[in-house]
Amino acid sequence: MAPDPKPGSNAFEVLQKTIYGEARGESKAGQVAVAWVIKNRVDQNKSYWGGDSYEGVCMHPRQFECWNKGDIAVKELDAFNQIGAWLPTVFKDHPDLTKKADHFHNPGTDTQNNPATGGKPNWLANVEKTVEIGDHRFYRTKFEFR
Repeated sequence: MAPDPKPGSNAFEVLQKTIYGEARGESKAGQVAVAWVIKNRVDQNKSYWGGDSYEGVCMHPRQFECWNKGDIAVKELDAFNQIGAWLPTVFKDHPDLTKKADHFHNPGTDTQNNPATGGKPNWLANVEKTVEIGDHRFYRTKFEFR
């Protein structure tokens, strides 16, 4: 289990940018939920998710769409800074409302991202839905696929 990222570290910056890139339009609860998905993946330490580091998980190819084109341009500084304000203690101050989710998606944007499948990610067959928070649906990998 990787230690929680410390402000000023590369891991902290990558996690902050990933939450911003994936959920800046969501409520704080939705953003915290995305942080928990990332932590849950880090804690599971799967090589196909990028291993046991926040940088590895966040930047692993084709795992978090916001990184697919390289570095994330921060255009909404207030939103980015708000995430940075609560992020140092997120895992101590907020329970995992995702119920150990390790996947999420936004059905509203997935028709653009996955047109060949009618907007459904190809990994949906391997997961079970845990909760909806804001525009995102959260999922946990089914036991037989862990």
